[in-house]
Amino acid sequence: MAMKIDNDQQRESNLLKEISQMKVDIDLRYNAILHAYYCVCMLK
Repeated sequence: MAMKIDNDQQRESNLLKEISQMKVDIDLRYNAILHAYYCVCMLK
């Protein structure tokens, strides 16, 4: 029983790591898009 709880906790922490990594990727992409949009607007 203890092993099952450990596995669940491990899976949960791995999931949280993946989610935070995805959030970082999304933030970077969002910033890149904003930056490109800003440049295009400034060049007009």
